Amino acid sequence: MPKSVRDRIMAVLDTLSKEQLLRFKHKLSEMEIIGYGRIENEGTVDITHRLVSKFTVARAIPCTAEVLRAIDLQDEADSLEQGENDREGANVATGAGAASPTAARGNCGSATNCSPKPTEGQHFVDKNHVELITRITAVKPILDRLYGKKLISIEMFRRITAEKTPEDQMRKLLYDVILPQGEGAKDELVAILDEQQPYIMGTLRGK
Repeated sequence: MPKSVRDRIMAVLDTLSKEQLLRFKHKLSEMEIIGYGRIENEGTVDITHRLVSKFTVARAIPCTAEVLRAIDLQDEADSLEQGENDREGANVATGAGAASPTAARGNCGSATNCSPKPTEGQHFVDKNHVELITRITAVKPILDRLYGKKLISIEMFRRITAEKTPEDQMRKLLYDVILPQGEGAKDELVAILDEQQPYIMGTLRGK
């Protein structure tokens, strides 16, 4: 089974030494991609989720490679993109024909331009909260993940699931949990939705 984008990024980050991972974190902060305070104590799993959330699945690999090159980890960047090249080669062979990492890199530009582009200064969740409330119907799997990440308590879990409709559940989740906790909670929600609701998320990003 082909590795996912998250798996490939995580595999490369796992090869970094403690010092290299620290440099990687500092570079993410320096490039205004992810604040250092949010990732100072995080491991490669959480950092990977944040990268995919920030860059989207389509851009996460080339943009992560840009950051690796910015701290002189050329071999690691090449290894990451080579895995993507292998996947794209398989896609071409089967007629899938997705864009290559080299082409995707054009969306990132230079390392200093690799930060996700803000949309009118709003976070994705702030901009699309109405659509998320009306279109997301499978709320309990989202709550399971948030509970596992300790972003909601068991009491809040019960309060949300006690709401009669998915709309009311999403409304309570957003207004009572995610929005009050700020950017970090919004990032985590986006990462979960990218995994569980890729079609809806892709539609919202493309609108």
